Amino acid sequence: MEILIFNEDYVETAHCLEIRTGLKIVTGDWKPDSYASYIVYGADKQIDIINKVKTTFGCAFIIINDIPMKEWTDEYEKLLKTNIVLEQEIQDCVLFTQKGITTQYFVNEFFYNKAEDIRPTDYLLPKFRTTEYDCYAVGECEEQYERESDETYDKFKTLIGKASNNSIQLSEKMSVNQKTEFYNKSKTYLSIYPNDWLNINKAIACGCKVISCMEHPDMMKIYEPFILFKDINDDNFCDNSNFDMPVYEVFQNTILTYGLNKYLPLIKEVYVKNKERDNSSLHSGENKTDTNQVITSSA
Repeated sequence: MEILIFNEDYVETAHCLEIRTGLKIVTGDWKPDSYASYIVYGADKQIDIINKVKTTFGCAFIIINDIPMKEWTDEYEKLLKTNIVLEQEIQDCVLFTQKGITTQYFVNEFFYNKAEDIRPTDYLLPKFRTTEYDCYAVGECEEQYERESDETYDKFKTLIGKASNNSIQLSEKMSVNQKTEFYNKSKTYLSIYPNDWLNINKAIACGCKVISCMEHPDMMKIYEPFILFKDINDDNFCDNSNFDMPVYEVFQNTILTYGLNKYLPLIKEVYVKNKERDNSSLHSGENKTDTNQVITSSA
């Protein structure tokens, strides 16, 4: 079993998974083996190729999903239904299963960076979302309101301006090291969009305080010791004076360990089952597909 990365946003968390599991990340040209198993980050970028490899080589795929259901294309949903899915939104694991998708809970992990005593920047903002509309929770999570993205961002810039003029923002073109530098020099990460767990986990690993818009109650219950959840209409949204810095060791021993205990058995099960299929094909005299074919490049 190997790890494929088709979206550079997941390079660091993929390397953490590599260390946790001992699996290797595919680099350069990808030459799939017959009946091999793969864990895929950014599967939405290579749907046709994954389907082709699955059909041609009999490979098994575990898709790490980070896309809300409301943003799924028909092709992406079909891909998920024909493979195994790892998902961080714990309440969505139930919904996916109801849709016929084999799903298990998963947590994207990042390398721990010891918190610096001196942090010159007060607030760090996520990169601007380019979708036409963004849905976020106000008060109770079941209440959803749609607002234009630029209105959402402008609202928070106003709130931040009242609290501090000393803020910075992540951008699309940043490298992993540049993003880490921004987290390390910021006191607080402001999660102004829903389903922002990739950035939230990174912020906690870098020793930032985290203030977040309201999320699903199940996720808030899990993350409550590490995140200050607030109503986005709160004029004091940026105030974290009564919230302590999250302790990464506790985060590691609770949320990350819980995730590991959930997804590691599934990874092992997929590997063993596909290995058995491979052995069966050898005993039956079935010819293996040429594995020298270059399919695409992985990060």
